[in-house]
Amino acid sequence: MNLNFFEFDTLQEELKQLPTPHQLAFAASVCERLLPNYKMNLLLVAKIQEFS
Repeated sequence: MNLNFFEFDTLQEELKQLPTPHQLAFAASVCERLLPNYKMNLLLVAKIQEFS
């Protein structure tokens, strides 16, 4: 598998070759990776709104 993370077209082609359950596992791992950032953003927005 080509792991050049910034070539999204290449990544998309690589993912298309995976079976559907593997694609779902990849998507879940990406979501799991982004969740802490989403939570932090939510807290920061709440703090900003609190002071407005």
